[in-house]
Amino acid sequence: MISYAKWAVVAKWALLTGLLAGGGYAGVAGVLQVAGKRTPAGLSVTPPEFDLGEHKAGHVAKVSVQLVNDSPTPARILGVYKDCTCLMVDTPFPVEIPAGGGAITIPVEVVFPAAPGPFVNKLAFFTDEQNIRQLRVKLVGVTSRG
Repeated sequence: MISYAKWAVVAKWALLTGLLAGGGYAGVAGVLQVAGKRTPAGLSVTPPEFDLGEHKAGHVAKVSVQLVNDSPTPARILGVYKDCTCLMVDTPFPVEIPAGGGAITIPVEVVFPAAPGPFVNKLAFFTDEQNIRQLRVKLVGVTSRG
């Protein structure tokens, strides 16, 4: 039986890392210690956020998103949600990520918008995992004036 003090430490760690609080833009990563057992955390995304810098309107930035599977079974990425047409993901879904630290790299292109100023765009990769339904990525940048 896990003591209250140990449970409080585990719960605080889980909240700080996003395990219980919704996860921010990253998938859950790391290993959770519960009652003496090490439990693989599953899927994660690296990096969870990209700073694309400042460029002129129409500039195309290319980034690579890595999805990692630390679970003991293969995981599938079923598809992707893009919050604007300025994001391009040319990967045929579904795609499988091997178990035990397997990883896939997904190329993403971001077209800087016409309106000058800062922008934020988001991707969400949908999975068939019980505990992690989405892996989110945030892309930020600034369209320069002129």
